[in-house]
Amino acid sequence: MGFYGRIAALVVLGGTLAYAQAPLPEYQAKIVLLEKLTRFVEWPGRDAHSAFHLTVVGRTPFGDGLEEYFASHPIKNHPVSIRYVSGPDSIGHCDLLFIAASEKDRAEAILALAKGRPILTVADSPGLSQRGVMVNIVREGARMTFEVNLGPVRESNLRMHPGFLQLARITSRN
Repeated sequence: MGFYGRIAALVVLGGTLAYAQAPLPEYQAKIVLLEKLTRFVEWPGRDAHSAFHLTVVGRTPFGDGLEEYFASHPIKNHPVSIRYVSGPDSIGHCDLLFIAASEKDRAEAILALAKGRPILTVADSPGLSQRGVMVNIVREGARMTFEVNLGPVRESNLRMHPGFLQLARITSRN
């Protein structure tokens, strides 16, 4: 994506942050945000011909929403393969790991398995960015925003677009 494409995407993402709340239930807005934030991340050495692997650990309110949305919204022009796992031992290979609120007490064990690997970790539970999640979707009043912990991002060799980082609240581990 070129410079102008990134700027246009930032405008789209910025609009989604404030607008997605009103017409969509919160869990649907989070699904849209998951896809949009991948536009601002680069995975080193990722196979350009393979499916994008999204793993969800724990119980989520998404239901069939992920499958329905990603059936028509590929990530970086790749079909999305979605797996649901119940615990950290089943994570395996993935590009994006979503840690559900049901797993916040086991976050450190889950994150230890992803540490240093090119896996974008995302959650939606208060305080998880300070515990090592790369991107935490948080609700602030009527809108959603992001917390980003740059330490784990650097350790994973993922690259985040500076414009995305300007929209986020930067945190660090406690």
